[in-house]
Amino acid sequence: MRWLSSAFAAVAVSVALVWPAAAVAAPGTCPTITRPLVADEPPAAGRLACADLRGWDLHQDRLAGADLHGSNLAGVSLGQADLAGADLSGANLAGADLSQADLSGANLRGANLADAELVQTDLANADLRDAVLAGANGTQAVMNDADLRGANLRGTYLGQAFLNRADLRDADLTGATTSQAETDGALGLPDRALDGSTPPPADPVTDTDTDTQQVAHTLLWPAGALALAWWRGRVGYLLRHRRTTPTRPGRVVGAVVGVGVVVAGIYLAAVGVLRGFTHLIGGVPWATDPGPLGFLATAPHHQLAFAGGAFLVGGLVSRLSRGRRREAERTPAGSQVAIGKPKPAPVGPELPAPVRLAVKVLACACLADLVAVVAMIFLDALPATGPWRAGTVVGHLVFVAITTLLLFLVTERVRTGEKVATPSGVVFAAGGRDPFVWLSGTSADKRAASQALPWEALDQVHLIRVLGTADPSSAMITVRAPGTDEPAEYPAELPVTRDRVAALRELLPPEMVTEHTRAPSSG
Repeated sequence: MRWLSSAFAAVAVSVALVWPAAAVAAPGTCPTITRPLVADEPPAAGRLACADLRGWDLHQDRLAGADLHGSNLAGVSLGQADLAGADLSGANLAGADLSQADLSGANLRGANLADAELVQTDLANADLRDAVLAGANGTQAVMNDADLRGANLRGTYLGQAFLNRADLRDADLTGATTSQAETDGALGLPDRALDGSTPPPADPVTDTDTDTQQVAHTLLWPAGALALAWWRGRVGYLLRHRRTTPTRPGRVVGAVVGVGVVVAGIYLAAVGVLRGFTHLIGGVPWATDPGPLGFLATAPHHQLAFAGGAFLVGGLVSRLSRGRRREAERTPAGSQVAIGKPKPAPVGPELPAPVRLAVKVLACACLADLVAVVAMIFLDALPATGPWRAGTVVGHLVFVAITTLLLFLVTERVRTGEKVATPSGVVFAAGGRDPFVWLSGTSADKRAASQALPWEALDQVHLIRVLGTADPSSAMITVRAPGTDEPAEYPAELPVTRDRVAALRELLPPEMVTEHTRAPSSG
């Protein structure tokens, strides 16, 4: 039996040698004394397990899949950090800031998250079994499909959180709040909300029967009023001026579609800005619903991105609806003829000088903001909080860029009635009871302007033909403005087509049309 006693002794010695090493290497366990990191030692991913990381700033760090089991992260800033799939089992995260961090699929089994900041934290598919979340702030936290069995949620605030299909069986929910949270398919929740109110609907994004009026639905009414007023003004303008500017059905349809898309962009921009600012301060009940256009985007920065796209699409539709006139297109004689590129006056009143100056100052401030943010991006100096933080800087840039462009466009409106110094287009409107000549171009100070003159002011139209060609290719006009004795000739040559030349000869008396021939240009 000596060999049997020797075998038992060998097994005992092997167990004595292997067991401590196995205990140290086992996931989720740590030595009795947690080793701290020295100040000049970077927290490399391989040395994070069972480490004392208190005082470290891990904000926005990329720690996806890192092994942090048993680490002491109490009070550490982990805002916007990438911890997807990380092992945080048994870690101490009491009082830590995990706002907007990505913890999807992370292992937090048995972790201490008491009094932690979990605002807009992504905990989808996370393992939170037996975790302690007492007193944590989980406003708008995403916990879809999370496993919270046996977790301590005493006094936890989960207002506006996403708990769809979460498993909360055997969890301690004493004093917890799930007001306005999404709980579709969640297990272990009582029939009534934990704050004593009626349970929220399964999908508050599309259900408007809420006690709190949502800002996205409030702004829908002024957006609709703006669209109707804009449609009435733009389409009405096109129809009123169809004698001076030919109006095609495609242009009317383009104006309707373009205005609708642009108004949708303005609405999304306003909702995105308001909801973005409320998210920065932790979320408020009246800004949770993204509105009726929530099927496009739900996050504020995504709404701002869609707003920028709507502005581009609306402008493109409006531009394409104008199209290019075919050379064979001809305006019927006896009504009106357009040469060059006439531009009708815009809809809306001219801004007073003080208002225009204030708008320009605001536009310059927005432009300075754009330059500063771009510089901070290149210098990697974006702040951790505020509207210039890394998580929202793209939406901020889109919104400020669009605002800057609109502000500058508002201050550069065409001034109707101002004297045109350099015409870019002329419309001869001979039809109707009050025939007139419409000039559009730039004024003496190089600003866009348009001017209407009585028909009697037209003195001469000069058709210019290049030697060697069959028909005139450009035209100049001479007008006698009301109150002047001598006619003034505009030196700008306006392009004309063969059909326009024929229409002009039919529209105007022969003595008002003069044809000139010149040598070809050497340049």
